[in-house]
Amino acid sequence: MERLTEKVFAFNGTSCMQIKDCGNDTCDETCRNRTGNEGCEGCPIQIAIDKLAEYEDLEEQGRLLKLPVAVGDTVYVLAECENIPTQLDGTLYGANGEPGTATGYYCPYEDNCPFDDEDFENCEKFKDKTAVFEDTVLFIACYENEMCVVTEKCAVHSTVGLRIFLTRQEAEDKLAEMEGKNGD
Repeated sequence: MERLTEKVFAFNGTSCMQIKDCGNDTCDETCRNRTGNEGCEGCPIQIAIDKLAEYEDLEEQGRLLKLPVAVGDTVYVLAECENIPTQLDGTLYGANGEPGTATGYYCPYEDNCPFDDEDFENCEKFKDKTAVFEDTVLFIACYENEMCVVTEKCAVHSTVGLRIFLTRQEAEDKLAEMEGKNGD
C-alpha cells in the first residue's frame, strides 16, 4: 500500500500530517489562512488528514481489518436442518422469578422452511439435506489466519464465501456447485 499522507512541519514549527505529493503546502497554507496562531490543531482538514494517517499506520502494522459484514447484517447460510437449534418460544422465567411465557421449542424456520412445499409432511426426512437459510450476523470472530462469521439461528461458524454468503444468489450457486460435485 502506498501512503497518501506524510509528516511535515508547519509554519509555526509544529509537525502535522498532510496529503503526500499534492503539489502545494496543504497544511501550511490552511494554517496560515486561519485567524489566530493556532497552527494545525482543530483544523477540520487536518483532523481528516490525521484520521487517514492513523488508518494508514494501522494498515502498515497489519492491524486494520475490513470486515466483510457487520453485526446485524442479513446473510445467507448453507446449513443442514439438523444443525439449526430449536428456540424457546418465550422466557422460562419472568422478571420477578415467576414462570415465564414459554410453551415449548420451535424451529426458527418453521414459517419459511426451504423444504416446505405442497408435498411437505414433516422435516425429519430433510434433517441431513443442505439448503440456503436467511440469517443475521451475531458476531465476527478473528483468528490468526481467518475471519469467521457466526449467525443467530443456524449453528454455522464459517468464513464468508464458504458456508456464509452476502447474497442469496451466491449461496444458491454454491449449493448447486456442491450438489453437482456430490452427484458425479
